[in-house]
Amino acid sequence: MLPTTRPEYINAYGATGLGIVPRRGWDTNTERFLLAAQTSGVEGIRLWSLTAPNRLLRYLHASHEYFALARSNDLALGFAPGDTNVVAVGNDKDLRGRNIIDRNATAVLDADLPRLFAPYGGLLGFQHLCYDAFAWGGASPVEIVPSVRGRGLEAVYPFDPLTCLFAEDPAGGYVLKQSQGGQPKELDAQWCRYNALWPDRDNPYGKPKLAQALTPGLRDIANQRRADDAFDTAVWPQKWANFPLQTLYQFALESLKDPLNSGMFTDKDGRQLSAADWALAQFDAFAKVLAGQSQEKTFIKLEGAELGILSGAGALAALSDPLKAQRFRLYASLDQLPAMMGETDGGTQAYAVSQYNITRHKLETVRHIVNGIVEWVASEHLRLLGLPFRARADVRPMAPLDALVEQQARAIERTNVLGDYVVGLIDSDTVGEVLHGHNPVDVGKLDAMAAIVVKATVPALPNTNPAPNTNPAPNTNPAPKPGSEQAPPAGAA
Repeated sequence: MLPTTRPEYINAYGATGLGIVPRRGWDTNTERFLLAAQTSGVEGIRLWSLTAPNRLLRYLHASHEYFALARSNDLALGFAPGDTNVVAVGNDKDLRGRNIIDRNATAVLDADLPRLFAPYGGLLGFQHLCYDAFAWGGASPVEIVPSVRGRGLEAVYPFDPLTCLFAEDPAGGYVLKQSQGGQPKELDAQWCRYNALWPDRDNPYGKPKLAQALTPGLRDIANQRRADDAFDTAVWPQKWANFPLQTLYQFALESLKDPLNSGMFTDKDGRQLSAADWALAQFDAFAKVLAGQSQEKTFIKLEGAELGILSGAGALAALSDPLKAQRFRLYASLDQLPAMMGETDGGTQAYAVSQYNITRHKLETVRHIVNGIVEWVASEHLRLLGLPFRARADVRPMAPLDALVEQQARAIERTNVLGDYVVGLIDSDTVGEVLHGHNPVDVGKLDAMAAIVVKATVPALPNTNPAPNTNPAPNTNPAPKPGSEQAPPAGAA
């Protein structure tokens, strides 16, 4: 069965909610819904997201502060400058089982990879671009372009995952195609690679990392508009007035009994008014005066009239807990823990450190997949150069939160590496790779440093079989002689 690019709708919030299943697609209604999003607000966004919600996920990075913060957290922790080092390795392994680095082939990668990744801001920018595609598109497809024979790769082109389609291959599996507004065309599997995040047999397209955040994100936008209205009401409350209409009517009714007072009860055109019409006219005039008064101006009320305000400020305090619960649900949908989003109230430092460490370990998966793309590009470059090596992305472990713990961890790592070198488990090149990148190290200086560090940090084991003492030291405190003052009495126990 051909895998669908449009999963069925599952609305967890009911027919009246903003529940959207993130899915791929772009059809003839999209432009109409996109226009509606500009004119109809949240409703227009909801209609648009029904046709291409994965694209909407992409734009939420730029329009929603929590989406932007979640992205910033992941990139800062998982893809920091200098964290990734691409080396060339062969099939030979050291005593620890790791493939041995080839210095010459690694030097080739050092010289050529900056050129290939330059259009994206270098290796770091390429990694960020791949992460973004995984976050909103569920995959990061990449095309590589070979140069002339023996010159490696000419260029690397990441492209939009939502332009990719899969068709069943009669021989089994799927065929990757791409559509840019026309008929889908099959892509060359040798040079185009579709790198999916969490795919399966029924869904080779993968799953966007932020798929579950679309509905909470849209609901948060809608609720924020309501919150703004509530804030406006609290700061600029509505006015109310109690007008003495009955009193004015009785006054006019009694005054009109005297013909001399009839001139007091006319309209602006001089026409005579009844008592009721005159009282209603006074009410209209009062209402116009009240409506025309801005909040910062002083209002002078008529005698007998009552004025007041309708303020929602008291109700805002009751919204604190529901709004906090909504924020926490949004954090969870963004795969973020509260401390990483700035929510530190009610928790200890140890609790925050624990959340940070959990986040570090979760990002290892995404970082591994992204670096797999980097390894494929670099390995293909080596292959086209005719070099019998493959690329490996060595990454620096994500730093712990506490600076002291970080330094202690590095010191322990350095000691362990030097210890492995002293006993012959690894060679000097591997030591240089682990401690200083892949730069070669001076073997003489390395031997001296290893001797000092290992001797200073590894305690000597106790001697459980001491040699017999053939030259005992003289006893400077001999036992007292019998009969002396220090001798115990005869027969004493």
